[in-house]
Formats: sequence, structure tokens, C-alpha cells
Amino acid sequence: MKQIIWLFLTGVIFLNPTNSAFAQKLNKKIDSIIEKEFEDKNGPGGVFMVAKNGKPMYQKSFGKANIELDVNLTNDHVFQIGSMTKQ
Repeated sequence: MKQIIWLFLTGVIFLNPTNSAFAQKLNKKIDSIIEKEFEDKNGPGGVFMVAKNGKPMYQKSFGKANIELDVNLTNDHVFQIGSMTKQ
């Protein structure tokens, strides 16, 4: 499923939304795909961005940054990835 999300979001980069109706429809499609993976709004989440030519077309956060303290993720959260990229 994660490969499908990656392929979809990569394909979105090449689209050129010319009006707000198209952009809203695109946002809803991306939301629905991501929300399937992050169904639990009180569980761990993620921050997503789709950009074209260096300009963000879509940016949204889902889930919690800290479950114990009930802190929601925001687009401004900084992630410490450490050795995870080696995998």
C-alpha cells in the first residue's frame, strides 16, 4: 500500500492545477489515500508534502507527535531520523 501512495504522490508532482476547484479535488484525493493508512487520529502520524518546481502544492499533517502527551503533529515539526535512513 505504501508503494501505491508513493507512486500516486510522485505522479501528482507532474500535474499542473490551474484552478482552485482542481486543487481542492486533488487535496481530497491525497487526503483519502493518506487517511487510509493513518485511520487512528489518536495514533502515530506523519507530515506530507507534495511539491512541483520547488513550490508546495499540498502540505498536511496527520496523527500525533506524542501520544502520551496528546500532542498533534504540525507541518512545522522537526523529525530526528537518526539511523533510520540506513535501512
